[in-house]
Amino acid sequence: MKNTQRILCALGLIFSVSSVWAAAVKVELADVEIDKSYEAAKRGAETVMALCMSCHSLKYIRYKHLMDIGYSEDEVNAVRGANDMEAPLMAMMPPAGAKAAFGMVPPDLSLMAKARVGGALYVYTLMAGYYTDENDQVDNHAMPGTKMPDVFGYASLKGADRQAAEQKIHDVASFLHWTQDPKEKERHELGKYVLGYLVLLSILAYLLKKAVWARIKGRTHPWPDKH
Repeated sequence: MKNTQRILCALGLIFSVSSVWAAAVKVELADVEIDKSYEAAKRGAETVMALCMSCHSLKYIRYKHLMDIGYSEDEVNAVRGANDMEAPLMAMMPPAGAKAAFGMVPPDLSLMAKARVGGALYVYTLMAGYYTDENDQVDNHAMPGTKMPDVFGYASLKGADRQAAEQKIHDVASFLHWTQDPKEKERHELGKYVLGYLVLLSILAYLLKKAVWARIKGRTHPWPDKH
């Protein structure tokens, strides 16, 4: 089952990127909020590495970076195999083999969320956009006519099964949001301190200005009055 899902994921992303994703399609984004916590990103990483990395790479993410979202060193060692900690997350299929098999090298997923209007929410909208039309054919609301298969079987799921699929899709979107800027949370935290420093510096500069001008205004003119 896992191998089948990997093949579907790879084929779907290959066909879709070359055709529909290149088109200017106005997409109505899903009304959900993407959890951008490291916990959600870690769950999404597990799904992406299990389903999509047979053909797709995340060349801007290194195995050591996975520890930033909660992976332990032992967990990273388990998924990296013979790869070095400094090695990027590359597809299991070499580029030459992928091109020979599919006619093109599958796109890198590192910046996929950044490349789409809506970011991670677009990824969620796409993956959860499958439905069965009146001809009993699976189509996608975000990409009508896409050749990308319904990897999670979303169109045919109901109830608890659909909710479970939505959670996996959500976590994948969260992970791809993180991969587009792994240091985003650190920058935001650092920004708070920088802003606090600037506010304090502004207050001190204002108080210094008042003190200096108070001394200047309190002085008498050093030259005699002509009158």
